[in-house]
Amino acid sequence: MLVGLGRVFGPVIGGFLAQPALKYPNTFGRLPVFVSYPYLLPCLFAASFGLFLLVGQRVLQDQLISLCFWRTYVSFLVAF
Repeated sequence: MLVGLGRVFGPVIGGFLAQPALKYPNTFGRLPVFVSYPYLLPCLFAASFGLFLLVGQRVLQDQLISLCFWRTYVSFLVAF
């Protein structure tokens, strides 16, 4: 299901962010990097989103490991 949502919303977000110097000249027109590289903003968005998911996965995985350790420790104490 998430792959289907990504296939629908990915091109929409990419098209919305593509060529920001032409579409939003007041905001991005003054930045020469977006004039020279018109597809940099969607690439940066995708890369930052992927990095955000990777960091979130690592943080949640560490919390899961500590939660499993805590449950094992508590069950060990209750057994005595």
